[in-house]
Amino acid sequence: GVTESSVENDPYPFILHDGRLKMAEDNMDVTTVTKTHIVDVEELEEEFGHLFERVFYVAANRGAKDITIREEYCELDNVLCIDYDDFAYTPDDSSLEDIAAIVERVKLGLEEKFPLLIDVDMDVDEAVKRVKLMEKATTEMADKSFKEHEPYFGIHGGHRNRDDNNNQQQKEKKGGRLGQNKASPQQKLSLVHIAPTYKVKNCAAQFCPYDQDQSVAIASMRRAREQSKKASVTLAASVFPEDGDAVPADFIRLGDLSRSTMSDYPNLPLKKKLPFINDIFDNLRSSSGFNSYDYIIYTNADIIVTEKFYDIVTAAIDSGYDAFTINRQTVAKGKASNHLYTALDLDDIYQLKGKVHPGSDCFVMKRSIFEKIDMGNLFLGYPPTANVLLVQAESLAVRYTMFASNELKATFHLGDDKSWHEKNDANLEYEVTNYENAYNDLHEVWTALCEFSPEYDTRRLNSLKYVGNNMSCSRLANKFYSVAGYDLAKEQREAAGGNQMALASPALAVTGTSSEVKTDSPIVFQFLVGLEGTGHHLHQKLYKGSPAHKRLKSYGLLDDISDLLKSLWNRESPSEGLWSATCAMSNEEKLWWKQENEGTDGEKLFNNLVGHLKSLDEKSRSKVEADEAMQPGDDLVIAVNSGSIYNQEAAPFLSYPLLHGPCRFLQYPILDIFYEACNAAGVRCQHALSFRDPYRVLKSTSMNRHFASRHVQLQTLHSMLSVIQGQMLSHSDRLVACWESDMGANGGASDLAKLFGWKNEAKFDGWYSKIFLEPLPLSEEDKSEITMEKQLEVYMNSMIKDMANIKATCRSQLLFNSPSAPQSFKSPKAAPALLPPRSIQTASNTNHASRATLLSKGEDVDELVPPRPDWLDSYIEYHRSSVEPDGNGGYRLKDGVPFVVYECTDNVKCGGIGDRINSMVLVLYLAMCSGRVLLINAPYPSPLQNFLNPNEVRWDATPPDLGEELQTLDIMDIRNHDLIVDQSIIGYRLGRCNGMPPRHTLKTIWKNQCMSGYFQRIDQIFPFPAEIPEEKLLRWSFWSLFKFSDAVLLRAEELKTSAKLPSDSSGHVSPYLGIHLRTGDRSMDIDNMGLKGPRARYRARQQREYLDCYRRFQQALPDTQIGYVASDSDTAKQKLNRWDSSIHFSEETNIFHVDESLRVAGAEALAGDDTSYQGSLDGWAELSVMVDAECIIMSWSMFSFAAHYIGGENRCGVYVGHCQEENVGNIPHEYSYETGRNPFTMIQ
Repeated sequence: GVTESSVENDPYPFILHDGRLKMAEDNMDVTTVTKTHIVDVEELEEEFGHLFERVFYVAANRGAKDITIREEYCELDNVLCIDYDDFAYTPDDSSLEDIAAIVERVKLGLEEKFPLLIDVDMDVDEAVKRVKLMEKATTEMADKSFKEHEPYFGIHGGHRNRDDNNNQQQKEKKGGRLGQNKASPQQKLSLVHIAPTYKVKNCAAQFCPYDQDQSVAIASMRRAREQSKKASVTLAASVFPEDGDAVPADFIRLGDLSRSTMSDYPNLPLKKKLPFINDIFDNLRSSSGFNSYDYIIYTNADIIVTEKFYDIVTAAIDSGYDAFTINRQTVAKGKASNHLYTALDLDDIYQLKGKVHPGSDCFVMKRSIFEKIDMGNLFLGYPPTANVLLVQAESLAVRYTMFASNELKATFHLGDDKSWHEKNDANLEYEVTNYENAYNDLHEVWTALCEFSPEYDTRRLNSLKYVGNNMSCSRLANKFYSVAGYDLAKEQREAAGGNQMALASPALAVTGTSSEVKTDSPIVFQFLVGLEGTGHHLHQKLYKGSPAHKRLKSYGLLDDISDLLKSLWNRESPSEGLWSATCAMSNEEKLWWKQENEGTDGEKLFNNLVGHLKSLDEKSRSKVEADEAMQPGDDLVIAVNSGSIYNQEAAPFLSYPLLHGPCRFLQYPILDIFYEACNAAGVRCQHALSFRDPYRVLKSTSMNRHFASRHVQLQTLHSMLSVIQGQMLSHSDRLVACWESDMGANGGASDLAKLFGWKNEAKFDGWYSKIFLEPLPLSEEDKSEITMEKQLEVYMNSMIKDMANIKATCRSQLLFNSPSAPQSFKSPKAAPALLPPRSIQTASNTNHASRATLLSKGEDVDELVPPRPDWLDSYIEYHRSSVEPDGNGGYRLKDGVPFVVYECTDNVKCGGIGDRINSMVLVLYLAMCSGRVLLINAPYPSPLQNFLNPNEVRWDATPPDLGEELQTLDIMDIRNHDLIVDQSIIGYRLGRCNGMPPRHTLKTIWKNQCMSGYFQRIDQIFPFPAEIPEEKLLRWSFWSLFKFSDAVLLRAEELKTSAKLPSDSSGHVSPYLGIHLRTGDRSMDIDNMGLKGPRARYRARQQREYLDCYRRFQQALPDTQIGYVASDSDTAKQKLNRWDSSIHFSEETNIFHVDESLRVAGAEALAGDDTSYQGSLDGWAELSVMVDAECIIMSWSMFSFAAHYIGGENRCGVYVGHCQEENVGNIPHEYSYETGRNPFTMIQ
């Protein structure tokens, strides 16, 4: 039953007072009752009806307060209406019997209205207890601030205690003068609104001379002008001479337009006649009345404005903004498909509930700003016109803002048609032309206004950090990079001579480079990483009672910690929190995952977090310096997500996942962002990990608190454990504690206690014993009940394994990070250089006849691949001694020799050619360190021996018949941290070696104890005490295992001939540049990765970047003036050739993916030996062609990287994203790339 203690200790409210339902969806699974002031059942049903099979509503009619529900709603079978007087009582005059009678009356009313509740046990006595506890809470809250909430019943402070000062400020804000732009009462603000109207051919009768969108938009502008009380409004348009009818009689007709895309770009397809926006602006600027306008409004011709639009604009100006944009709401085009809205339907349109839209199509700016706008030769209808205008408006303004769609609700658009968004070559030509204009004509404009960081975020290919005070520059940079391939940050670095730029930034801004971390600072920000249900509530109590929390409370810094938390997770305004923003629209839109959230400004949120970290660090250090009780060397830990700051209706524990609702699966912390912010702020940060018995986790979260059904919860927790594992591996050096919350003080709680300032261990143990209740052991019956009579045991077993791996990883990392760990464990002793330094050769010194042939035949290989080291020769000798001829021309493994088999069959996905090579060269070292012979069985889709032959080792040897199926060894799963293999088992089949969850890489294998054990066994010093030379290891491994088959080498020469690559007098193909341009699986009609086209389009749009890189190489290598492009897209190859005829390609290649092409729907008809063989052969042959290239321009693909590293040492190659002049002119380069990195990492 409910008691006062349970009310105090329960972390979730019994009743949530949520007046406007801002939080209801997130809390319906948590709270027992949600109270709201909304009495519109239709609105409630629309918002929540789709979430449940049936929703029931209980409404209180309170006539005295004029709060009633419509009578027709009360007639519905899922709505119960109760008069307020039927359940109200006066505490001083009512006995328990009186309250019980009221409860019984309400109970009967519920059962009568909702018959399915008859079988529900509604305990009247328990309800009376709750009412009395609520009564007590109400009394206690009466004298508190209205903003305070009692956590269990959600009761707020007394109404009389509202913030009177704040109310007065609001009154002043409405009536006072807050900005410098407010017009005097005698003088209205003068606005001119210009829109690019145009005449429509073959227009519908009810809309002529316009289309529907323009017709309604123009009518709305006229109506808003008539309704305006605060501004004098002029409407204006500038059109082509033949479009004079498109200017309404009450608009000012500016000068006519004299040029268009048709006149200036006659070769563009579709023959569209589009105006240049600067011509329209110039016609306004040169008009006779221009100097009389205070502000200029520019909207697209199809933007509908609300009837109060100009007064809304005036109010924003009065608030001090000298430039701003207003984002539109997208509404339906009509009441039905056969009833389109017209100008007569404006009242109906204004009542529509629109969808948010992220684009900018309504600009308002002061005349002095508009006078400086330069739009060059950008034309309307295609990007990046709006982005370029936005950059200038925001940069030139003293005070700028963007009003989101649902903020002012001032503009509308009928439908969401985007003719320019239709992805075809014709539209692409217009878009590319406009980007070229923006780049060439306005280069000086945006470089003067924007300053970009000269450093890249190498983990985010298209995310550029900006420096300065506006976000539009960052958006423009991302647009230029992701769509047109221009990299603005690179250019600024090149313009600065490659030197870092010292740039000023606002107080809460990030400069794009990490600040110096104050390692001597006593302030440490600590984050608890853990699944929900792994002890966050206990951690809350542990920290709240700690010396650290008490010290922070005495310093008066709890509100600052609250603000820091909200910058990460903001429950009330999700778009304002870095991690909550993803799910900000999940309570507003039915298809929220398809809606862009224009209110999310990631860079601004990141800067906000950095600012809070800096501020809190500085305030805390100041307090600590003045605190005589703090001893030198003591740290003050701020437990960021301890939940001790109760500021968001629920403790913000930030667990994995967090809270509820339809977006639950995406609600988890991103530790990488947290540490990025820490680095940028220059503060110390670290994390601890919590874990717990998986059965108890499931019971706590699904049975006790009903976060999700057990089946769904197990899958969710499995996913979250993978996320946690990946984040731990990325930040292993930041781990400070591993805490098993079920295990008492010895489970890691004492380690947390030391971090939190406890110095007396005995005192802590005594205190902790009061808050920690040791759980009873779980019996087999308990476990069976938790897993639904073992129906879910298979999922639970997987979670148990995942949790065990997390624990092992945590403890291993903690040992590594411990100051007491042996130094040899952290950094092996230095070894002499493995090889003498080699003189760096330029690409022109290599034999270009056929590099792949030379390597495969073993001719002059020392010039291309350095000699193998002794330790690798030792393994090769072991492998050779372990096989013997089988009498049939092949080889077999000797009896008793331990082995491991890498398989690639139709039962498992192995990836493309590059992924397969990467996997096979990795497992050579796995076999080496574990003392096993590596065998390869790869018959899918065509046997590997058709394309790669054994070189130094007989990996194709037949394993012995062990009389049973080989066990599968999932050792490549990186969660199997220790790479331990049961030596009693002779033969293993390797599990999947690529894909998700993350797999072991060369670095993790070579840094593992398994590898150090190998060198101990062969009595050699570990050769790589510092950096692991991945590029050498990959090259050695490949050529030890493989050589190209004659069929591949012959086919490669055929492709070169087919591509018409020129030859020299001796018949050798002239030196050529290799270009590998991957557009994505979609181009091969493969959709297995969920790619719906944007990824393929994104890469297709980068083709000009490949062309630019190719031409830079032509300048750097005057003897190499031709190219060969290999691609998974025929269209991409043709386009590069059309742009530059010196780029050749073969029209005879089969576009075929060795892993996926035969798995897609409908591929059964293609399956066959010929298709599999020929498609695979062409793929391997093009790899050989790339190996033979003088230099390679690489895409984001393992195929590119494979060609680069197996092509020999001192290889000339550049990832297309690194193709600056200094890199092209300074070859060769080495790259380190393994699955999971993004993009390539240049290491030399």
